[in-house]
Amino acid sequence: MTRSAITDKTIMLFASAPNYPFGTFDPIAEVGKLAQHSGLRLHVDGCWGGFLSPFAERLGYPVPPWDFRVPGVSSLSVDIHKFGYAAKGASLVLYRSADDQDHEAFSFSGWPRGTYSTPTFLGTRAGGAIGSAWAVMHYLGVKGYLRAARLTMEATTRLIAGLNSIPDIECLAPYGESNLISFVSLDSALDIYTVADRLEERSWPRGRMREPEPQAIQQGVNPAHLATVEEYLSAVREAIEFVRRNASAPVAYDEHSY
Repeated sequence: MTRSAITDKTIMLFASAPNYPFGTFDPIAEVGKLAQHSGLRLHVDGCWGGFLSPFAERLGYPVPPWDFRVPGVSSLSVDIHKFGYAAKGASLVLYRSADDQDHEAFSFSGWPRGTYSTPTFLGTRAGGAIGSAWAVMHYLGVKGYLRAARLTMEATTRLIAGLNSIPDIECLAPYGESNLISFVSLDSALDIYTVADRLEERSWPRGRMREPEPQAIQQGVNPAHLATVEEYLSAVREAIEFVRRNASAPVAYDEHSY
């Protein structure tokens, strides 16, 4: 499908590693071959997993190839404020070739003050978030990120196994490539959004996958969740039992992500 979608108006290719909200990786090796064959740049969005996937891979988790080791990948984006554990305001764009970086600069001379030039289109930005990100990355280091990835992926694995053991729900497959989980109802009489409502009433995090399909509860996992896996699974069981005892008409949701 991607090959047939390329026309003379196509300027680049794009892939996710992983995508949000499902947490699966696009076939980046295949798209990389297509990029090379077509003479197009390939950008990989690693914003969610950029600070998790490399360390999860070191720990032996089945992370597909997604970075500059894949021929054809020309640039990557990574959010430090996600699993780099820094404050918002500092992200990365990485280029295979330094020559590509020249294209992100902005220069303008059509005004009385002379040439205005910035290394990026956005211009002047506060440096506090960048300094904070630098400090956090140096504090954690490779050992810290490996430890965080181990805790995160262990919690993810245990949550998937636990949720799949609960009757009438299951996690959407494939899973295990990242720390994103979505689980659905297998029983048409069990409204998964109402289960989410019950979890919210009991102060548990819940993200709702938007209609029409799939209707699911979605959750991103971090190291802090490992300590509460069993408690969360118990809350899901209780929510399902509660919904069955107090059946109501299904409701629609349109949550906003930020």
